[in-house]
Amino acid sequence: MLRKYLLAMVMIAGLRNAASGQSTTVDSYANQLLFDVFREQPHPAVQEFLKLYVPSLLDKRTTARGTESSFDLETHGFVFLEHPFFKTNFRNGKLEFDCRRYKSVLGVQVDDVHLWFYFDTQADGETAFGKLIDTFKPASTKNYIHTANGSMIAEFTDTKNTKGFGKVQVLLMPEDTDKTKFKMLFSLGNNLP
Repeated sequence: MLRKYLLAMVMIAGLRNAASGQSTTVDSYANQLLFDVFREQPHPAVQEFLKLYVPSLLDKRTTARGTESSFDLETHGFVFLEHPFFKTNFRNGKLEFDCRRYKSVLGVQVDDVHLWFYFDTQADGETAFGKLIDTFKPASTKNYIHTANGSMIAEFTDTKNTKGFGKVQVLLMPEDTDKTKFKMLFSLGNNLP
């Protein structure tokens, strides 16, 4: 626990001194991490998966919410071994969609999305966590990096950008079944005011 706290403090101190040469916004990098599935042209690596399980993300005209109250809840996961934008050492990753399947023309609509990375070592997880901090911190107007319940947590908000994703959160934690391995969750939203 103390090691994680010290690592987080060292990363924060290093980031304050680092020059920021990136023009990436929280929204643009969040979209890249999510394989651009919410943009007009999702990354080719995920297009076949979307066609089969979440076609509304390929045809953006069907994403409007209807008044239909009858639907089934579904979760669909796209498992990958390489990420087109996030270059780090990980065992595998999963892009997970929580959806509602309507019987009408609306089809499958996405309620939430989570991006998971799984690591064989703590060092690999901490390196990846640090890379995301290095990317999001300069792009955010508010950020909070802390530890809680054995997890490292980073929250970023971009109040300058009013369109798209303005809040993201990254959690690094030990896996449930093997505490020597780690997993990292990237999700939209955070607890910052």
